[in-house]
Amino acid sequence: EGERKRRGVRQVYVHEHPRLLRKALSTAKERILLIAPWIRAKVVDSDFLSQLKSALGRGVKVHVGYGYAENDEEKMTRADLRAEEALFALSRKHTNFIFKRLGNTHAKVLLCDRLFIVTGSFNWLSFLGDPNRTYRDEQSTLVEIPEHIDDVYHQQLKAFSEGPNDRSEGIS
Repeated sequence: EGERKRRGVRQVYVHEHPRLLRKALSTAKERILLIAPWIRAKVVDSDFLSQLKSALGRGVKVHVGYGYAENDEEKMTRADLRAEEALFALSRKHTNFIFKRLGNTHAKVLLCDRLFIVTGSFNWLSFLGDPNRTYRDEQSTLVEIPEHIDDVYHQQLKAFSEGPNDRSEGIS
């Protein structure tokens, strides 16, 4: 176990994911990058928005990318659309928050500073991972290798600077 921890790579199981998201939002000092296909109000709720505002207030640079298909809105409830709009509003208010519709992404990524990156099947912004609900097998890999984290961060940032799918302008 000690050798595995020293290497900085481990498996993350379904119910660990929400704790890691909260940890990123509450402890990040420099950067958070989050990519998820869907946004749902059951996750992007007042608690999540409060934690995000707190991170932004600490000066953390936050990138959130989302969007599985061009017609995602057809499957979103009114509450989900309000959650999306709340994120757009925060991005207009905070220059250190980049919120972008990436288009056809199925990636699920959470990156916190140079501390950790989690990639796998967990839908960060649409699935609660609540242990009191029906079990759903979602797994990821957590990596704590700073050089790897930096490489992935810079690679993922490219998606935020290219592409015609940025809907952040003109949303009211």
